[in-house]
Amino acid sequence: MQAKDVRHRALSWKSLNSKKREKSANNKNGRIERGMSDQKTANPAPLGLLGFGVTTVLLNFVHNFNLGSVNGMILAMGLTYGGLAQIIAGILEFKRGNTFSTVAFTSYGFFWWSYVFLNMLPNNSFTAGFYGLPPSESLAAYFLMWDCSPSQCSLPL
Repeated sequence: MQAKDVRHRALSWKSLNSKKREKSANNKNGRIERGMSDQKTANPAPLGLLGFGVTTVLLNFVHNFNLGSVNGMILAMGLTYGGLAQIIAGILEFKRGNTFSTVAFTSYGFFWWSYVFLNMLPNNSFTAGFYGLPPSESLAAYFLMWDCSPSQCSLPL
């Protein structure tokens, strides 16, 4: 009986060591084995691109067709679909290892959040006395800087 126990312990110890070696080899290859590592994840780029496109087109309708001032509908779209959806897409692109998509989606998501806050802060009762609507020149500079960022990304290196 003792020989069987010793042989069983040796086999279980050997299989435990081989599992550890396999796991460390996977970690060295850049793969970390976790519970659901074999599952595919969806591509988050369409969410980010559609969030940016729809919100931008909606804002352009207001500006180009003189449909009035920026109202709550555009600010809500900028906060949720243009902002939050793109930030989520950027975080998911980060998990996939796509640096350019991460930077693009999170930057434009935060662009939309900053644009919403620029338009909401003057109307807030807490900040109304301290902060007014930005002048047209300031908004022009703000949009110019956001226009320069993607232009620089398209230049050949």
